[in-house]
Amino acid sequence: MRDPMAAPGPLGRLGVRKEEMSFMTRRKKLAASMIVLGVIGGTIMPSAAFAECPNFPTVSWWGKVSHDSVTSYVARKYDGDWTSYVKKWERQLSRMTKVRDRGKTAVIKSRNLRLSGDKLSIYVEQIRQRVAVTRCLAHDTTEAASFKAASRDGRS
Repeated sequence: MRDPMAAPGPLGRLGVRKEEMSFMTRRKKLAASMIVLGVIGGTIMPSAAFAECPNFPTVSWWGKVSHDSVTSYVARKYDGDWTSYVKKWERQLSRMTKVRDRGKTAVIKSRNLRLSGDKLSIYVEQIRQRVAVTRCLAHDTTEAASFKAASRDGRS
């Protein structure tokens, strides 16, 4: 069977020799394809890994945030490193909690919004929910990748 990364000539289809492609890039592509297809144990289950994670809260300045959009974003921007993405939102939660607890006002620069009091408390709770959903997705994604690797290695 022909190697899917191979192309005519010395370079793969991405313009990089297969052996030079980083482990993280290959891992990211594998994780993204597993998530999109919901591949678990050789069967296709549409978004099965996400079925148990709650939806993200709706916050107007976050735009449309879904399991698929966040998974794609982490794969693209964080090279599949969920830990860094979760930490980013944990830092945001910590910052906003401190602002709220000090009785100060948070400014959302992208929307020129000022949040204080109850509105800030609601936003802190929305960030807390986002962190929880993100942790759930991170767990499901890494668990699915581990399961697939174990199946491939004959350990399941």
